[in-house]
Amino acid sequence: MRKKLFLLLFVLSTYYSFSQAGNTRTTAIETLDNTSITLTNAFNGLTPSLQQPYCFGDNLNQKTDLFYFNTIDPNHDSITINLDSQIGVVARIYFQILRAAGGSSGTLTEVLCSFYDINVVPVGGSATIEIPSGALPNGIVNNNDVYYLRIFTPTDQLGVDLDQTTVDAILSNTTISMTSFDSTTLSTETFNTNTVKYSIANNIIAISNNNTYNNYEIYNLEGKRIVSQKQLNTIKSIDIKNLNKGLYFLKLSGNGQTHKTIKFIK
Repeated sequence: MRKKLFLLLFVLSTYYSFSQAGNTRTTAIETLDNTSITLTNAFNGLTPSLQQPYCFGDNLNQKTDLFYFNTIDPNHDSITINLDSQIGVVARIYFQILRAAGGSSGTLTEVLCSFYDINVVPVGGSATIEIPSGALPNGIVNNNDVYYLRIFTPTDQLGVDLDQTTVDAILSNTTISMTSFDSTTLSTETFNTNTVKYSIANNIIAISNNNTYNNYEIYNLEGKRIVSQKQLNTIKSIDIKNLNKGLYFLKLSGNGQTHKTIKFIK
């Protein structure tokens, strides 16, 4: 009888620990570089963490939240964080980015508190944030720093709770990724990633050796999507003459393929 009771307690304890993964910053889920994670069932069993610093005040802070983290690799000086929801509903996802210098919780600072909207036309919504950025003074990146992504349960675009069926559908179609990298390996003019070549001249981004990507999005420094285009054929060129001068991020994607995010200067 005692053995059975011990086994039952062990199973329940294991289940409880598993179900609470990501519930607080200290139980945050690790995200590896160049790996996307789908949020299907990710909020199951979670409760509001009440983690400080707060994001958007007490009302949002009371909502259920989920934590992921990425540790900056040695010799890396930048990190790209991406959230992408491909579903046609009217909703909003609030998120917060935190930095622990050297991995120490005693140095925890807020880097960004923001959101992105999900819409029916065009379908979906996303945000891409590259750090460091002049717009994010707390976004310092050193090796062994730990960056946390805190995601709040989806709401409507006024911050009001949605029904659980809609929330589940949104999460099942939402992915996140956190990837640190060495910015010196990127060029703003010409570069090569997995044989796909890019060059920028005369307000045109020319793309060659592209057998994969037929969709693209352009984001500003604040992570807001300002251009989105889906094509039947693979992308050969992108006209950027209507963009203001500045630094942007180009996200290339294809059906069933991992995306590529690059930065360029107009």
